[in-house]
Amino acid sequence: MLAPCPDLSERFRTRYAVMLAGLERQAPDAMGREVRVLASRNPGSAARALLGRPEPSVLANDVDVRVTGSPQVASWLRRVLDGRDVTAFFATQQPLRQTAVPLHPSRRARLIEAGDVSPPLVAVVWPASSLSARGRCMDAVRELVEHANGRGGACRFRVLDEYALVWPSGDGDPWAVAENLGLTLDDELRFGRLQPEPRQRIVDGLRRLRGAMVETGKVWQGFAPRNMFWRDGEIVLIDFEEVVDAGENPVGAAERWYWHRVFFADCLEPKEYEALFAMDGHDPRVEDDEKLPADAFERALLGVEKVDWRQRRALLAQSVALEGRHQRPDVRRDGGQLFGHELGHFWGDFVPPAEEARIFRALTAPVDERIRVACLEAFEAAMEADIVRMLRQEAMGAEEVDVTAHWR
Repeated sequence: MLAPCPDLSERFRTRYAVMLAGLERQAPDAMGREVRVLASRNPGSAARALLGRPEPSVLANDVDVRVTGSPQVASWLRRVLDGRDVTAFFATQQPLRQTAVPLHPSRRARLIEAGDVSPPLVAVVWPASSLSARGRCMDAVRELVEHANGRGGACRFRVLDEYALVWPSGDGDPWAVAENLGLTLDDELRFGRLQPEPRQRIVDGLRRLRGAMVETGKVWQGFAPRNMFWRDGEIVLIDFEEVVDAGENPVGAAERWYWHRVFFADCLEPKEYEALFAMDGHDPRVEDDEKLPADAFERALLGVEKVDWRQRRALLAQSVALEGRHQRPDVRRDGGQLFGHELGHFWGDFVPPAEEARIFRALTAPVDERIRVACLEAFEAAMEADIVRMLRQEAMGAEEVDVTAHWR
């Protein structure tokens, strides 16, 4: 019944199905049949129905909503909001589930499907303090896109810059609202829905965009498949938090250049991956013994306040190996592939640095690959149980959701 849901990633489709099946077993037969139809449109609402919980509602009030940015998006929003309390209204909308793991709770990402809004919209919270930096980053990425598109090729890029900011009353951070673009390129590449020809066009295009970074010296931190969407023969880009100039900050540029390898570690075939990163000899140059302040993960792992570039690069290389693809003993699941970056992304967002370091230390120690895969599958099962539990807690109306109970 969840197959028609266009706004669920492959992973969340399964997780919602597991949760709903468990709730359905406890529900009267008639309710179960009725809720299945609802589930194909809104699995969260189906879960609340099975739990006997009413849909949340927001009453209109006299708050003057301030909307800035794209006139078209702003016009849609004004019709939908119609004087409602902004924060309370967004809280009633479906959480955005178009990624492999949950988005960090601070983003409060929502899918808006209210009234006659077409197409559906996505809303996320942006800290007001980051708006200037986001604007500069968007301008820099737009320059990279123009550079890459100017080099020809069948795949073109577009920056998603049609968005509106909705400012709640008081001193709250604004919600950024834009058109919903559907499933990320991460999901499309990882689960093999793309045919060989468009896949090749995408990899060629991504190589051109990295080539633009080499030629301009500007490295976009957000160069990751989860920040990209394949739409009508072009790649649409989102997430404009930081671009580092290699001339001004070679260490920061080199680090982000290497992080690209981690972001793409498990969604490409080996030959595609090799082609995308073939130009890595042109990355920003940093001396191996240059001392750098250790980040929270490095402090927890190594017990030091400073690391050198050689150490950091070695840790990133270990992350690439750990977060890449691994062969499962059971080929029936995911075609026998275990996708390590899903786990790495989950740990990085939801597990404290000390625990993340403990996992990393154990899984990167010399060990038979079969044992490593068995450990990864155990962590994967715990992660899935945690996320299914989180979905149920959300449906029950829990104010604070624990995302790592089973993992602990």
